[in-house]
Amino acid sequence: MPKTQNLKKMYKNRSAKALFLTRAGSVLLVRKSEDSSGNAGKYEFPGGKVGECEKPISALLREVREEIGGGIINLIDVIEEIPKQRYFLASDGRRFFQQFFFLIVLSRGDGGILQKVRLSEEHTECILVPYEDIFSMMEDGDVSDAVAFALKYFEK
Repeated sequence: MPKTQNLKKMYKNRSAKALFLTRAGSVLLVRKSEDSSGNAGKYEFPGGKVGECEKPISALLREVREEIGGGIINLIDVIEEIPKQRYFLASDGRRFFQQFFFLIVLSRGDGGILQKVRLSEEHTECILVPYEDIFSMMEDGDVSDAVAFALKYFEK
């Protein structure tokens, strides 16, 4: 593990992702446009980059507004940081990324949620999928811990 003073430089590239869960147990995913610079055509959790002096939760809410519109923000019932952060090496082999996940529980079942979404130009689709289908739709195999944490919310 690097020395503490080097952590800020090493993890300069940070992102925050939202795992939106409805009261019906569905998860909201967005699909990147085909001409997107990264993950073109792939499904992902809404979210994006965390600015250098920005808190992850602030970045997350900003990115959610940018990517799927502010209408969905009014449906939020619970926001909780998922205690597992991911660290991974960028494709250039020189930079590390730090990724934060947040559980966001919406205040209703699946009905009417997609009507609140206003997609940005970087996305072409927003869907609700049963949590068990996420693993076959996303290439990121490390989302299983985040989804498992989210589902435990309903066991409380």
